[in-house]
Amino acid sequence: MAAASSGIQLASFGNMVAVAAGVAGAIYGYTQADIYAQLSPELAGVSPLQGAGIFAIAGFILGRLAGFVLKTVLQIVIFFGIIILLICIFREPIRDRVGFDPAAFLERYFGMAIERVRGSDT
Repeated sequence: MAAASSGIQLASFGNMVAVAAGVAGAIYGYTQADIYAQLSPELAGVSPLQGAGIFAIAGFILGRLAGFVLKTVLQIVIFFGIIILLICIFREPIRDRVGFDPAAFLERYFGMAIERVRGSDT
């Protein structure tokens, strides 16, 4: 049940990103078309409302894409977080059955990665 509700929340997050990008695109399109209409009315091929509509549609589409990518990345991060948490919780049974300590491997691997990041800062 919790997974279904989190999926709904992530879907609404994608919709929020799309709507925000659409609104930003509409504002940008309106102002750009208005600026070009004021600078040279004979060269302005698009009215401010048309510019707002065009950029709103483009912003909404790109926002949906960005929302989908962010949602997917967030789901992958949550999945790996749960796997790492399960490995740490069931450390002893895994070590007894498999023969090596997966938590020590994670500590060593992430420790080396953190040291590499810290070493590049200095």
